[in-house]
Amino acid sequence: MDLMPVDKSALRDYQLTRTTSNRSAICHAPTTSLFFGIGGDVLACCMSREYPLGNIKNSTVKDIWNGSIMKQMRKDMSRNQLNEPCKYCVQQLNGRNFKNFHAANYDRYVDRRLKHYMRLGRRPKYPRIMEFELSNICNLECTMCNGFFSSSIRKNRENLPPIETPYNEDFAQQLEEFLPHLTDAKFLGGEPFLAPINYEIWDRIAAINPDIEVHITTNATILNKRVKDLLNKMNVTYIVSIDSIERDTYLQIRKNADYDRVMDHVDFFRQKSAARNRPVSFAVCPITTNRLEMPSLIEYCNQHEMTIYFNTVSYPESLSLRMMPSQDLFHLIEHYTTNRPNPAGRYGEHNLAKFDDLLNQVKFWANQALALESV
Repeated sequence: MDLMPVDKSALRDYQLTRTTSNRSAICHAPTTSLFFGIGGDVLACCMSREYPLGNIKNSTVKDIWNGSIMKQMRKDMSRNQLNEPCKYCVQQLNGRNFKNFHAANYDRYVDRRLKHYMRLGRRPKYPRIMEFELSNICNLECTMCNGFFSSSIRKNRENLPPIETPYNEDFAQQLEEFLPHLTDAKFLGGEPFLAPINYEIWDRIAAINPDIEVHITTNATILNKRVKDLLNKMNVTYIVSIDSIERDTYLQIRKNADYDRVMDHVDFFRQKSAARNRPVSFAVCPITTNRLEMPSLIEYCNQHEMTIYFNTVSYPESLSLRMMPSQDLFHLIEHYTTNRPNPAGRYGEHNLAKFDDLLNQVKFWANQALALESV
């Protein structure tokens, strides 16, 4: 498998920003995480879709965690080698987009034993985090999404049959061995509150290890009694997928959504989270449609004591900032620089760091585009 070109200077600078003292690997996902994707593929993380470790249709969770592919990935990461499946992270690293760098998310799950394990060529016995993208059931048809992640798009826009899920009660039972060892469980993909299999797992988490921090990435369109009752039984952190707080822009991107209902639900999540002294997060997709609104999104999050994270959108290319002409990207850089948010409030510094690294990413793309246009 081909290695991806990593900017050594950027790698050195990234290492200095890391919050973990264990920098023995560029990414700790293979030693801390399992990601269960739509269709049954099991990955180290959601960005390595071209490098499945196995499939739940023909392997158990335990066999995949202990398997040879995962072992090789751990070795590669310990050598600071990023292969073709990690191209998304290479773009972020080389663009010095450190605060939005996906691999950095796994540093928090490392303990000192992992370095010892890797030196001996051994594996950790259990993952610390599991990520569940088990279904594409979704009620929205977002412009930057596709039918793999949204059943509504698959049916209405692509005219394709539903994706059959391999995840069932047997899969949920396999997880029971792992749940006592988890610190975190993340649910995303489609709309998690519409997927029946998620409730099977949430019931087990509530019964076996209710201290697990359950992260649910939701489009905030679903908030019924069943959801509220469940949220009271678990330790939930809310991540809201939202790309604009401007009604017209929001409705242009998030097809089928009710703007007022979503904003009401965001307020509910904020109130629930404030009672436990933790923030709600916005997960934002900067695309051509909303590109000018990133500063105002930061200001909104600062004002409401929320955190923000910027996804990197590569497809569809027509909406990707990465594919914009250099002149447009340099105009965007000027807009971001001129309207750089004030780091006010409890999470102001955190959010400004995310914004500044998004700006770094745009600068990287602008220079890439300029170089290509000059050929």
